[in-house]
Amino acid sequence: MDKLKQFKMIGWDFDGTLIDHPNSQKFWDYISENPYKQDHYIVTFRSGHLVNNIFPDLKIRGSLLNDYHFKDVFTCPIELWLNH
Repeated sequence: MDKLKQFKMIGWDFDGTLIDHPNSQKFWDYISENPYKQDHYIVTFRSGHLVNNIFPDLKIRGSLLNDYHFKDVFTCPIELWLNH
């Protein structure tokens, strides 16, 4: 986690990092504590209605993070996802 302190902004992958990763809890704690006053973003391939499940999916897994902790959520355009 020490390597993260050098960045002013951090983009966090959602599926497989913020959720369902062995260190997800450590990432949640780091974001919540925000010791270096960084801007945090969610970056995800989710699109359409799945974007609405981001914060409920965190909560289901025991995270207290919410939209307050993040500057923005960057998603994959539905058109790109459907054509992949």
